[in-house]
Amino acid sequence: MIKPLYNPRNEAMKVAAFMSGSGSNLRRILERQQQLRQQGKEIFRVVMIFTDAADEKICNARKIAEEYKIAYYCNDIREYYRKRGLSDRKDMKVREDYDAETAKLLKMHKVDVVALCGYMSIVTRPVIGSFLTLNVHPADLRIKDESGRRKYAGCMGSDCVKKALMNREKEVRSTTHIVAEEVDQGQLLLISKPVKLDASSGSSGEELEKVAHEYQEKLKEGGDWKIYPETIQMLAEGRFVADEKEMIYVDGRPIPEGHVME
Repeated sequence: MIKPLYNPRNEAMKVAAFMSGSGSNLRRILERQQQLRQQGKEIFRVVMIFTDAADEKICNARKIAEEYKIAYYCNDIREYYRKRGLSDRKDMKVREDYDAETAKLLKMHKVDVVALCGYMSIVTRPVIGSFLTLNVHPADLRIKDESGRRKYAGCMGSDCVKKALMNREKEVRSTTHIVAEEVDQGQLLLISKPVKLDASSGSSGEELEKVAHEYQEKLKEGGDWKIYPETIQMLAEGRFVADEKEMIYVDGRPIPEGHVME
């Protein structure tokens, strides 16, 4: 039996955006939303923005929410743990309690899908068990290590590019995927066009950090910012479906390793 990941209705698909930083991915999703609206297509709409970071010097969630007139919610995760006498955020039982509070907001807004847009906290069962949750990852999650595990799962930002440079990869790509309980292990959706690497540059130290950051900016522009809005739109259009074995299809074609954008 095959069913859509999201079944289009007469109203726009309701998206909740989770973020912790600048919100550049969210801005690209909102820009796509506006472009579609100008074409007379209201197929998805960001209905709420949630952040785990209260520091507005590093997090633009409130700013973006006010700019686009979107409901805004903040529950600072460091403070949440501190009030429970914990100095770090490794206790996943506390994280589930935290996410259960967030899930109430999602239900209140009748959210269809959650989009992680530079959200720095692991999302647990109360959210991902009840709401289809998507993420964009700054690496090609098709690449496996010697044990068959995803080689670039678990890294963030320019660290993914740095690892690729150290491993002498010839290119880097971004990947959109469904969020699962194990970090970066969910089904793959879209794979971006490649950003070519010069593996001989930035061999170590500060030079490596600098080069990795430069490539990361290129990957955002040519990868994340292209495939994340596209993924949201394709989802809203009902183009992604799954069978009983959780194989993902796009436009009727199976994509066990994601759909590569060319």
